[in-house]
Amino acid sequence: MLGLAVSFGAALVFQIQHVPSLSSIKKTFRSANLTVLDRNGQVIDEIKKKENVRRLNWVSLDQVPSSFVEAVLANENWRLSKDSITRQLAQGSFWPSLALEMKWSRRQILEAYINLSVYRGELQGLSAASQAFFDKPPEKLSRSQSAVLASLMHSKGKGVDGVVSRACALLRSMNSAEECGMVNQSHLANLERSYQLRPFVKMAPHVAAILNADSDLREGNVVRSTLDRDIQWTALNALQKRGIEDGAVIVVENGTGNVLAYVGNPDLNGKNGYRDLAKDPRQAGLSLKPFLFAKALDERTLTPATVIDEKPEQIRLRNALQSNLKLPAVRTLELVGVDTFVQTLAMLGFSKLKKPDYYGPSLALGAADVRLLDMANAYRSLANQGVWTPLKFSPLAVSEVASRRIFSEGAAYIVTQIMQETGPGLPWSAVYCDQWCAGYSEKYTVAVLNGGREVWQEILLSLHRTEPSQPPAPPPGIQENNGEWFLEGTMNEVSVLPKPKAGIGSHITYPINNSVLEVDPDRPRDFARLFFQVAAPGPDQNLYLNGKRLGRARALQQWKTVAGDHSLELRNSRGQTLDKIKFTVRGTDI
Repeated sequence: MLGLAVSFGAALVFQIQHVPSLSSIKKTFRSANLTVLDRNGQVIDEIKKKENVRRLNWVSLDQVPSSFVEAVLANENWRLSKDSITRQLAQGSFWPSLALEMKWSRRQILEAYINLSVYRGELQGLSAASQAFFDKPPEKLSRSQSAVLASLMHSKGKGVDGVVSRACALLRSMNSAEECGMVNQSHLANLERSYQLRPFVKMAPHVAAILNADSDLREGNVVRSTLDRDIQWTALNALQKRGIEDGAVIVVENGTGNVLAYVGNPDLNGKNGYRDLAKDPRQAGLSLKPFLFAKALDERTLTPATVIDEKPEQIRLRNALQSNLKLPAVRTLELVGVDTFVQTLAMLGFSKLKKPDYYGPSLALGAADVRLLDMANAYRSLANQGVWTPLKFSPLAVSEVASRRIFSEGAAYIVTQIMQETGPGLPWSAVYCDQWCAGYSEKYTVAVLNGGREVWQEILLSLHRTEPSQPPAPPPGIQENNGEWFLEGTMNEVSVLPKPKAGIGSHITYPINNSVLEVDPDRPRDFARLFFQVAAPGPDQNLYLNGKRLGRARALQQWKTVAGDHSLELRNSRGQTLDKIKFTVRGTDI
């Protein structure tokens, strides 16, 4: 007997020594989700990982409603002498079960059991089960919901009727039989439907996808971002409260390139919420004008005081940039050259640009399809005195792309000074708004798609709620005259932008003959237009499309796009054809 007792004691001591601590188990119990943190360490999003077991975070016993603990104990018929819960934790083995009871407290055993149990199929832990079936954290569970989840523990595919029957039995044992009706009415559908394990936090799923694609940025099941939770919420709310579904917002810190807010789609729970509209190419509209004018300044082909002599009125280039007039942009592009401007846009980071011949003069009117992500960083280059650097989504990200100067400090300053926003209560800023609205303050760049100036201003005011924004100081290499700024040596160079050279005669300059144009199916209908351009149109000339008169020929003529092959003719009043081109439109009719 003594030998048997010694053997028994030795075996028990051995088992006790090998029982892990609860803290060590909690460390290995990791969420099956990838947690995305903002720059201050706050959770901003989660990504579900593909694993056989679906888990969320460990929940302490203090977070568990007393009604759920009561239901679990009733379900397992807790007895200290023969503890079914302990046996299940020890997988039915006698020695590990006995050692566990001697090493852990009753509360520790119960907490581990709640978190390690499987609640129907692949859901492990109370957090996952509560979120999957009731879309709420465990501490928000009602008594009837607690009874349902307790009955699901180790149910091994028990049918709905069986689960409901067991839940009602538990409620009766908990002196809450009156809640059986709640189980039948409100929970039956939850058990029958295919559950969805939604993340607890879903504020930046598109950035989460960007970060998840780079394994070097992950630290276990955590990835840190440059986003700011408060700024992200401000941007998201600015779109959502206005009911804007086809919009996007990006906020960038000028000095570092850190992306502080990135709303790729405000309709996060909609069927198209996965689409990242900040990365979807859209027609640029007139939002490229600041870069075109900055390039023209650097090439010394014009100044802010240059006058475009287009009868019956004249307009200064300063006013042309401040407005949405199209003709000054086309005339400026003629001077800069389409090839040169396409190269400038490529240097600014605009991706997937086509060859210059594809655009022609329409590039000045927004024919290029660009991304909000690139637009934001291009405007940021103006805020940074003409220097472009890449954006950052993670503090661990290391870019191999070097910074590059796109515009001179003087050209960036002059364009900024022309675009500067004034108004009571507004921090200093420079902005251009068309179909897009993009601009910057001293510290931040904000770009908005389909939200307009109202959304842009709301975000900027929030950013500068507690800090001022100062205008930049004039850099070396520029001079001022009567309130206007010039690059040195250009004050008296160009006064009037000449008209197109005579002698060529009236002719169609856009589209180019035999060109193929593609329609973006996601382009807003109000901006889906093609502009026909005619050089030196006469008062007696008309445009004909596919043999039908469009109207009197003008320098720019709008047309609603229709897919197919087309012919465009320029005719005089006698019906003579002065010029004729063919072009093809691919895509959806507008």
